[in-house]
Amino acid sequence: MVARNCHKAVYHGLYLRDIEPVYIYPHMQYELGINGGITPSRVERTLEENKDVEGILITSPTYDGVVSDVKAIAEIAHRYGIPLIVDEAHGAHFRFSEYFPASAGELGADVVIQSLHKTLPSMTQTALLHRYSDRVDREKLSRFMGIYQSSSPSYILMGSMNACLDRIAREGKAMFAAFTDRLENTRRALSECKQISLASEAMVGTAGIYDYDRSKLILSTRNTSMTGREFHRILRERYHLEMEMEAEAYVLAMATVGDTEEGLKRLVRAVKEIDGELEEKRGEQQKPRFFQENSP
Repeated sequence: MVARNCHKAVYHGLYLRDIEPVYIYPHMQYELGINGGITPSRVERTLEENKDVEGILITSPTYDGVVSDVKAIAEIAHRYGIPLIVDEAHGAHFRFSEYFPASAGELGADVVIQSLHKTLPSMTQTALLHRYSDRVDREKLSRFMGIYQSSSPSYILMGSMNACLDRIAREGKAMFAAFTDRLENTRRALSECKQISLASEAMVGTAGIYDYDRSKLILSTRNTSMTGREFHRILRERYHLEMEMEAEAYVLAMATVGDTEEGLKRLVRAVKEIDGELEEKRGEQQKPRFFQENSP
């Protein structure tokens, strides 16, 4: 069983192994135009309808920071005698502060994949695969890792991983305490905007969203006369700020422990300045263009 919003690497793996997936779709958070979570009830119903499923793979958190109820999904998977694999690429930082959601490895997942380079101080292409239970055969996992990984590993990248983990072990508590303070101040300032809205924990409990990673700053233009693409263009051209992603009605700014107070304040100043220039959109709520009807 594969969540339909998984990374393309999952689809490549399905293709290479000639595996026929049973797809499970996340709910949709229509207010922001983002994928919501995978619900335990939907997982159980899909398992009841597909008795030959041998494993479950979901993405949590998503690119937008949406976290599913991993603990409940893991309990269901184990009741059916199958492992749960969680792509936690964007959640390598979860363990280091209670400000963030719990890591999937603490919630019963059998295999968890994390990208160090996304949210921790490590070079691009560095990632970890954690095996948490005997439901996944250690020897078989090692054998296939050897097949699909390069036989010429980069010692530069491995050195970067070691340096990252060493630094986190020595300084992580202080680093993340300072970072979460900066992040919370940033979120508080951005939430003061009148036209541009910052996604918050208020969406937890809707659309299958069990928890939310607050380091993902979703800045919605849904109630303005500006699209997400226009917003990103202004941020880039006028303020020299590059966002992680743009969509029809929002931009995503991704904050990490490496972000400085000066950098976060630049973002706040830029967004507030743009917010002050916007005219409040009147009438019908702005919708992403792919929902709009064709013009006459």
